[in-house]
Amino acid sequence: MKKLNHILQSNIFLIIIMSISIILIIISTNKTKLDINSTTYTGIIEDYKIDGDKLTLQLKNKEKIIAIYYIKSKKEKEYLEKNIILGSKIKLKGSFSIPSNNSIPNTFNYKKYLKSKKIYLIMNIEEYKLTRKCNILYKIKNFIVKRITTYKQKEYYFTFILGDKQYFNPNTYDSFKTNGITHLFAIS
Repeated sequence: MKKLNHILQSNIFLIIIMSISIILIIISTNKTKLDINSTTYTGIIEDYKIDGDKLTLQLKNKEKIIAIYYIKSKKEKEYLEKNIILGSKIKLKGSFSIPSNNSIPNTFNYKKYLKSKKIYLIMNIEEYKLTRKCNILYKIKNFIVKRITTYKQKEYYFTFILGDKQYFNPNTYDSFKTNGITHLFAIS
């Protein structure tokens, strides 16, 4: 017991632990594992948003990516609104790019935001192919999402039921932070 106590209190032990920690930090760099020159990607839809003629997908496979597609016609938009569901598989053709840093200092940095979500690449979609198969958990989530979108206050329901703050007004969220009630979001 005295030997173990002596080892734990020695400076050599602390130096070894610090060295191992530094090596692990250096090894675990935040870089993409995907080939940036690749033109195809197949993934599962984790989140999507149709804003005007822009479709934004968050996909996961070996690594998460953001994929952007510009809708060409009203008919295509109706097709996408009807057929895109969470958990379905999609095959994409397009080009990858690395998100750019903010050009104005001390403003929102989209690249850092994506990095915090472990997303390192953005894909500009040229072609896509959907498959509608998804597991039971995604079917339940899709049912809840479709149900929530029928309500007037859908932003609150998305935030409190699904924990999705992207639809939430940032000013309202800041007022919740000021009042100290943001823990309600963590509970949901």
